[in-house]
Amino acid sequence: MEISQTIEGINFDAIAQVEQELTEISTIIDTNNPLLNDAFTQTNIQQELEQNNFSAIHWKTHGIFSSDPEATFLVAYQDSIKANE
Repeated sequence: MEISQTIEGINFDAIAQVEQELTEISTIIDTNNPLLNDAFTQTNIQQELEQNNFSAIHWKTHGIFSSDPEATFLVAYQDSIKANE
């Protein structure tokens, strides 16, 4: 499922082929259960990071990058993750 979102007044198009890309990655390396769509929340990401050890993390999402940390964020499901979070 591909989801477009409006976060902080900015429209972000759906990201194509996320599930296909994750399937291809899992043929190369062992992967945990991915956080897709409505599971890709700041709470779920934080829980995964606290409960598991990762040598690499692959995020396919939108973001806004600025010299101002308050204006810098990654897009989660219906929310943003600020640089200082």
